[in-house]
Amino acid sequence: MLWFTIGSVLSALASYIGIAALAAWRFTTPRRRTPSPDPATAGLRFEDTWFSARGEPVTIAAWHLPAPQATRAIIIAHGVGGCRGKEFTVGSHQLLEHLVECGFTVLVLDLRGHGASSPAPMTYGLSERHDVLGAVDWLMKRGYAPGAIGVLGIGMGGVAAIGAAHAEPAIGALVLDSAYADFSVMIWRHFQAYSRLPRAFLPAALILGRVFTGAWLARLHPAALLQALGPRPAMIIHARGDGVVPIADAQALAHASGGLLWLTDGSSHLGSFAADPQAYCQRIEQFFSAALAEPETMILNLNQGTAWHRGQSGALACMPRYFTKECVYESNHD
Repeated sequence: MLWFTIGSVLSALASYIGIAALAAWRFTTPRRRTPSPDPATAGLRFEDTWFSARGEPVTIAAWHLPAPQATRAIIIAHGVGGCRGKEFTVGSHQLLEHLVECGFTVLVLDLRGHGASSPAPMTYGLSERHDVLGAVDWLMKRGYAPGAIGVLGIGMGGVAAIGAAHAEPAIGALVLDSAYADFSVMIWRHFQAYSRLPRAFLPAALILGRVFTGAWLARLHPAALLQALGPRPAMIIHARGDGVVPIADAQALAHASGGLLWLTDGSSHLGSFAADPQAYCQRIEQFFSAALAEPETMILNLNQGTAWHRGQSGALACMPRYFTKECVYESNHD
């Protein structure tokens, strides 16, 4: 009887671990998609390029869209299951075209395990930060100065951007679209729906996820990391109809960064660009034009908790410590 009981317990434990391992494999294995038709289909000049993630033997595929005589560059990093040209619920060529026309060089990434980049487990921005850092290195080797490089990170790409900015002061500004504030809260919220398992399997799945990826995802707190950045221009974008990441996460990120919060009429996760592409393009361009301005044109008043910026194509009135309503832009008529 004793041996039967022990056997039953061991069998149940083995089943528990096996099921948890399957769940861990599922949420750390990216769904690879082929990049959309390249920017040439929109009449844009571009080149395919590859470079190494900083400090790791991982090859990252990218589109390089140079702007004539550009001194500033924007890196675009997608979210879970995305790739170049498929960062949003609709194609992103309109955004790429607008940014290049406004004088920004754009480097669009396939994060590891996605698109045409090297196979790798997915760590929701933790390891992917090295991909963004590799992009920064690639741009700086081509003459882009520290502080003249911005990152637009979407979903997981936003978390990767935060981690990269924490490691690299050359990143001058961040735009975070649909990013989450705390991995543990996020995975607790969605584990049952995505795995179709009770949450009792989650602790084991997180431990086994660490075995598969080498990353302890439960300790990934983007909002805390963003707060530790100190004064760095940031804009948080979030769709009001996002059913994956709640607005509270965007508010937490805005509070942590002391940056702008723009809540859009998007009806889904990653839906802000599709809701109003023209407004999205203008907001991104205006923000980076101001935030990536030459150092002598930026005046920081940290005691009052505001940062005033003036860029070439317009002026951002101010960057208050926390916005709960739509931020206000002013045209530069000087």
